[in-house]
Amino acid sequence: MNSQKSPATLLLLGVTVCALAGSASRLFAWGGLPHQQIVDAALRSIPADDQITMRLGEEVGHLRDTVEMGDWMNSLIVVRENWHVTTEDYPQVQSEYFGNDYLLFPAAPHFFSHIMPQVHDTYGPYFLRALQAFRTEDQANAARWMGSLLHFVTDSGSPPHAIGLSGPNHTKMENWLNAETIDLKGYRPQLLGNTDEEAVAGLRRRMDGLIARNAAIAREMVPYAQANDRAHVEPLALDCAAETARVTADVIHTLLVLSQKPTPAETGSVVAGITAPILTEHPLLPAKLILLGTNFSTLSSLDYSSSRQYAGTFFLRNIPAGTYRVAIERPGAETLFVSSLTVRKGE
Repeated sequence: MNSQKSPATLLLLGVTVCALAGSASRLFAWGGLPHQQIVDAALRSIPADDQITMRLGEEVGHLRDTVEMGDWMNSLIVVRENWHVTTEDYPQVQSEYFGNDYLLFPAAPHFFSHIMPQVHDTYGPYFLRALQAFRTEDQANAARWMGSLLHFVTDSGSPPHAIGLSGPNHTKMENWLNAETIDLKGYRPQLLGNTDEEAVAGLRRRMDGLIARNAAIAREMVPYAQANDRAHVEPLALDCAAETARVTADVIHTLLVLSQKPTPAETGSVVAGITAPILTEHPLLPAKLILLGTNFSTLSSLDYSSSRQYAGTFFLRNIPAGTYRVAIERPGAETLFVSSLTVRKGE
């Protein structure tokens, strides 16, 4: 071996998410990066007993991306990785999906404003849907549903969102900070409730407290923002972001605790393979399985994608026993309707 020659190196340079914007108008809160930094701070405070790494696997690292889900309405998300080997790059698409599949469902059939007062209507439905995903779906789907919920939670803590302020001062009041410096050392996340219903009520109370607190600070910030006085805006914005991170930690902790509780015995599972024609430009787009008349749905995990065919697997567990009507859909293929699918206890 030539001692002067360096061995080949293989580096994974991280994941970037490309959202191909649709037609919806948006009001971006916390400027993207603070959203992620707030989630990072919250994750550092999650107790080891919650076993978040075991529960979500590598998807834990993707929560800092999926927290942006609420801003990706009517958008196609393409997750890309880049493998760097010595001097060469090998970019590849890891996954693709539509944001609307994690924003629209029967309990939330339309888009919501991310500022007060309408954002208050998101907490219950999206908390219960994220909890359902933890109990019934795979890690990727659970992380994406959690991301949708956390977007509304973190948006609510944004100072201008708490007081319904738009315009140029909106951007200053939520982006003039370095949220990477948030330190929740010593903070123990609160359990928002011991049952699903108690947790929803607890979440709403916690959010009401966060909004009232940060709204008072926001009103103090407005004249500083109008005067372009960043020195006074930044510590106040950071204070709001830190409290938002604490609430975010409470939400994550509560989802992890409640989703580990025993599920009703009268449940079964659905496991099904799906094949569909290939889409040349977006071969990794998953299929969607919907139990009609319910909030149960899931996207398929990829088995393989060839030049002619997409193949994936649907997996749902802890589904109440009974007979369901099913729709299965994927872009480029006709919707498949199954008039009768019976889920049996323990099967």
